[in-house]
Amino acid sequence: MSKARITWISGPVLRAVAEDTFHINEAIVVGEDRLLGEVIRIERDQIVAQVYEDTSGLRPGDEVTGH
Repeated sequence: MSKARITWISGPVLRAVAEDTFHINEAIVVGEDRLLGEVIRIERDQIVAQVYEDTSGLRPGDEVTGH
């Protein structure tokens, strides 16, 4: 499983620094509530992802896990 940490979040879109390799369109789970989302862009060691659920509880530092 790939892992990353959120560095920025605005609404359903987040940026995260990747510790492992992610792929475009990869399914992800985000934060303690395991919100569902998808990787929509990869920029060097960062991913940009869209979360499909309410992101109001997410904060920088929360974990992103790829599946």
